[in-house]
Amino acid sequence: SGRQVHMQREVAVYRDVLHPSLLAAVVQAVNVYLDSEQPPLPDSMHRTLCATHWAPLTDEEPAAHPIEQLVAALYRLIRRGASPLHADEAAGLAGGEWWVQEQALDDCPKEFHTDQDLCLLPGRDGVQSSVAHPALSSVFYLDGIGGATAVFAQRRCVVARGVSTLEPPLPPHAALAFPTPNQLLLFRGDLLHGVLQPLGTARGPRPTDEAPR
Repeated sequence: SGRQVHMQREVAVYRDVLHPSLLAAVVQAVNVYLDSEQPPLPDSMHRTLCATHWAPLTDEEPAAHPIEQLVAALYRLIRRGASPLHADEAAGLAGGEWWVQEQALDDCPKEFHTDQDLCLLPGRDGVQSSVAHPALSSVFYLDGIGGATAVFAQRRCVVARGVSTLEPPLPPHAALAFPTPNQLLLFRGDLLHGVLQPLGTARGPRPTDEAPR
């Protein structure tokens, strides 16, 4: 299931993705995860790196843990063509890295960035870096708290060793996804994105005669 709200060439937003019973189970599992120093996860989800988890994408075995069921549901949606990926790209996906982010109303916005895997490799001139981006990035919203996720039609390009720039310098377009329960945001994994300040919240000290805005 899933109701498409917006589709561009590189961004897609879907609402009503999960059945209400599975959504409730996922929310409960996430709450347990956030409240536990050592979250009770199945053996298949114990591989962690900086609080991220790897989930292989497969149609063979039914998932048992609610978060695994969520990953499997998103994978089925992607395989049916509900993503910016081409069919051959979607068929070539091996797995997904997931993590939970808790965003309160008074938290600082998430800085603009591109999702990437950075490797340091030995080279002739010392240590060199190698950057790989995921084929697809996603955000699944459990509630309506926090600012909108902004995705820009910009990518980072390396112009010299250790130096990168955004191309194009100014984005020709951008997409906003406001937090909505049971909503899924999909976009190409090398696009610049971040979380904006929530609407209706203070953005800094109020201006005064001594410190005008």
